[in-house]
Amino acid sequence: METKVKIIQKLEKFEESGLFTNKNLSLPYLEAHLETNTKYLSRVIKNYKNTDFNAYINKFRIDYILRKLNDNKDFRHFKITTLAEEAGYASHSKFAAIFKQIVGISPSTYVQH
Repeated sequence: METKVKIIQKLEKFEESGLFTNKNLSLPYLEAHLETNTKYLSRVIKNYKNTDFNAYINKFRIDYILRKLNDNKDFRHFKITTLAEEAGYASHSKFAAIFKQIVGISPSTYVQH
């Protein structure tokens, strides 16, 4: 029980840190960063965040870009590739697909409105 609480606390610090925008972020990377093991970390994310690792990271990345787009209107003039890189995606097409999946519209359409 105590270990779960520690991992949850470390996850919350990770969420606040912005490290989710790291292009090289992976489950093993996060496991090392949080000083736990992959299997246990996956289980905690699944049980306490109600999602899998990829969906967990994607949600933070898209929420991060949405905040940037809403808080700083200059971001609306950036190319989709730049937004993808800012969010931590190596591919603008992957970013666009995940953005649409989470938000319901493409990043291009979102930026225009």
